[in-house]
Amino acid sequence: MATDTFSSEQDGLFRAVTNSTRDAIIMMDEQGKVSFWNPAAEHILGYCADEIIGRNLHSILAPSRYLAQHKDAFA
Repeated sequence: MATDTFSSEQDGLFRAVTNSTRDAIIMMDEQGKVSFWNPAAEHILGYCADEIIGRNLHSILAPSRYLAQHKDAFA
């Protein structure tokens, strides 16, 4: 029971910090897919979380001229 409370409290703190900062906070998984996108990222980068979560971060943000090199380097 204490673990659930701790986890819930930590999640609440995480959300409070990431929702109130003016800096973009972006998290991605090991495949490069966006797993977290805070409101500042929405404002700064122009994509809402609903349209970006689950998509490959590099294919969206990296200039297209560098994308092939990036894919080759991480293949």
